[in-house]
Amino acid sequence: MKACKIWLWCCALAIGLLMPSVTLAQDDHGDDAASATAITTDGTLYDGELEDGADLDYFSFNATDGVQYIIETSQLGGNCDTEIRLFDTDGTTEIDSDDDSGLDPLASRIDWVATATDTFYVSVEPFGLLTIGTYKISIRTLAAICEPCNIDADCESDNCGVPASGVGLDLCIPAGAASHECGGGGGGGGGGGG
Repeated sequence: MKACKIWLWCCALAIGLLMPSVTLAQDDHGDDAASATAITTDGTLYDGELEDGADLDYFSFNATDGVQYIIETSQLGGNCDTEIRLFDTDGTTEIDSDDDSGLDPLASRIDWVATATDTFYVSVEPFGLLTIGTYKISIRTLAAICEPCNIDADCESDNCGVPASGVGLDLCIPAGAASHECGGGGGGGGGGGG
C-alpha cells in the first residue's frame, strides 16, 4: 500500500513537471454593467478579446437624447463572431441586439437614437462557444459628420445635410427647404439682370 502511494505521488510529480503550466487568460473587460469599461463616442477603436465561450465584455458610454449612435465591432481575429447587446441606463434592460450586421462578415452593428441623456451599456459576447478571439469596438455619432449645405457645391459632398435615419445608413441627406438645402427652397428667384 505504501509503495502504491509513493508510485502515485511520483507519477503526479512527473506529470506536473512534464506538462507546461496552464495559465488562464486575464479577462480584459468586466462581465456586467457594474464593472463596465467606459468608452467614448468619437469612433475610437477599443481592443477586446472573448477569451472563452461564456465571456461577456461590458462597456459604458454617455449618450445625448436625440443623437444617433452607431455601435459596432470590427477587425475580428481568431475565430471571433461577435454578438452585441445594447442596454438601457439600468444596465439590464435590453434595448436592441445584433449578430452579423457589421461591415466584417461576422461583426455586429446597432444603429440607435438615444432616448435620454444618460449612461447606457453595451455587451459583446461570442455568438457560439467556439467563436472566440479578438475584436475592436467603437461607438460614434452619425450627427457629428453632417454639416449644413450652404452653397450648391456643398450638395455634392457626402457630409452635407442631416443624418439619414434607418439601419445601416451612414450618410447625410439634404434637410429640406430651410436655408439652402440642395435645391429644396423655393421660389422664384434668380432672374435676369439687366
